[in-house]
Amino acid sequence: MKAIDEELVLGLSSGLQDALMSGLKLDLPDAHETCARLVAENPLTAEKRKNLLTHQNKLSLAREELFNALG
Repeated sequence: MKAIDEELVLGLSSGLQDALMSGLKLDLPDAHETCARLVAENPLTAEKRKNLLTHQNKLSLAREELFNALG
């Protein structure tokens, strides 16, 4: 029974990998560009993160100043 299960899993794994490679067009010469595009972050999200980090830094500085002022 184990050999059958192992054979089934390996068969599915291979088929799934082939389907992903083909479906995502990772088997083409420009696969590097495709991968870069797939993992690229949305510019609006990147800008929002930048703004939030700036705001977080300002709040941290303000908190430090308050703690220092209150001694």
